[in-house]
Amino acid sequence: MKQIILTLLILPFISFSSFAQQVVFLDAGHGGEDQGVIAVTGVNEAEINQMFVQELKTYCETKGMTVVLLNQGKSNLSIVDRAAFVNNYEVAKGQNPILISIHCNYAKDEKISGQELYVGKGSNAEASKRIATNIQKMLGVQEVKQKALQVLSVDYPAVLIEVGYLSNLQDANSLMNEDDRAVIIQKIVAGLQLK
Repeated sequence: MKQIILTLLILPFISFSSFAQQVVFLDAGHGGEDQGVIAVTGVNEAEINQMFVQELKTYCETKGMTVVLLNQGKSNLSIVDRAAFVNNYEVAKGQNPILISIHCNYAKDEKISGQELYVGKGSNAEASKRIATNIQKMLGVQEVKQKALQVLSVDYPAVLIEVGYLSNLQDANSLMNEDDRAVIIQKIVAGLQLK
């Protein structure tokens, strides 16, 4: 409840005017035969990632952003193919493309909870880190981690967001709650706009 109130207090003061120039590639982690990890509640990660990305797409579009989905439903598009699709996509001059890849986490310690942010180690690492740091501020995440991940190997800034731990009952239940997902989504999009 505190998170929802905080978000409602912050968001009205953020300008979304430049979003018309923003192209966002949204990747729902896993999919097809690869269902990712299974939550303690029994739901698979791919299903949660898809729900999250569809709602993130809708919210981004209400802000005037152009959204491109990399995989939908039962798509078997490989991670390599997803990165290639982004790199080959024709972006108009003046647009500011970014890739956001949505995943869920899992840990042996069921007490671990919250979000994690990753950027790659390629030529766009610094630009990715700036964007990830803005999202970090909105989500209240402790740090932005850097890791060589194939899905982040694109020609544009890219951030992988672990939106919660499916090994943690509270996180798992929260990610199945539309209102709780909306809070995270609004903070991610607000983070994209921070300078």
